Amino acid sequence: MVIVIGRSGENIPTDAALEHVFGYAVGFDMIRRDIMRECIVNEHSWDLCKSFAGASPVGDITPASEIGHPDAGSISLKVNGEIRQSGDISGLIWNTAEIVSRLSGYGALEPGDIVFTGTPKGPGPVRRGDILTGSVEGVGTLRIQIG
Repeated sequence: MVIVIGRSGENIPTDAALEHVFGYAVGFDMIRRDIMRECIVNEHSWDLCKSFAGASPVGDITPASEIGHPDAGSISLKVNGEIRQSGDISGLIWNTAEIVSRLSGYGALEPGDIVFTGTPKGPGPVRRGDILTGSVEGVGTLRIQIG
């Protein structure tokens, strides 16, 4: 699940954090594991393994004014039609308000910023040609083919 920021803020208290959220979307936070291994071995930042064409596709944004702030509901990923990951939004380590509050302590959040919230257990490799279908209950579905 992706959080879309709609109002600027820095050092936002948790109890005010949802006021800064415009909406939600489904997104894939991809990583190049080959580059990640090099970064680990060479003690480099992981920026390189998350900065490539197609690394962070995001689907349509659903405004919180229409759906509220999801704190429970299924979240899943299918790869070529087979369930690869399945869980519930309530199982994420931090909820939306905690994520927004925490991140705003590191720097200002601005309208249009997007925040990937995490993933259920079970991420794994994908290959060129694979079709990924991610769903977040009440938010939407995103379907892409790995190029």
